[in-house]
Amino acid sequence: MTNGEYVYMALEVMVNEKAYGRMHWKYDNEDDQNAFQAFQSLLVMRPADIYESPTGNARGNLAHRFMAHTERDFSYSYSIEDEPFPHLLSSYYAVTIVAEVFNDLRSDGEDHPYQDGAYLARQFFNRTFDCNISQIYMDKNGNRQIDSYVWRFDENGTQKAVEIIELLKSKS
Repeated sequence: MTNGEYVYMALEVMVNEKAYGRMHWKYDNEDDQNAFQAFQSLLVMRPADIYESPTGNARGNLAHRFMAHTERDFSYSYSIEDEPFPHLLSSYYAVTIVAEVFNDLRSDGEDHPYQDGAYLARQFFNRTFDCNISQIYMDKNGNRQIDSYVWRFDENGTQKAVEIIELLKSKS
């Protein structure tokens, strides 16, 4: 199964080397050579907004602001392994997106049925939201679509991005 006859797929949803370690073939034991061969057939899919993003610094700055605020106001200090991602950013994105939809509805001068949940939900569909840190794209069904990288391990055992699966659409 390590002769290139098979292709292995892995999904790495939450990437934080300090907290979860790094996916790698080398553990300095007798299985390294077999693992190295198997990893030659491994494709790893990861969310693109975690890796090499032009907004990476903005995301890091926001994380540091959240961490400083939490320490100052609630006397809680995050460890490096316990960074306030991705759940805190998801909450930030959610508030930003809801505010954008309601501001758009409020400012267009029309009377909208704010009590109609299905109508309001449709305002999020097939749309890209600019959250200052990252763009969030919701497809025609209201599902968030995330650009992803497909990585592989090269002949030296280092990770290389081989393809970017782009799902973001232009703002509508």
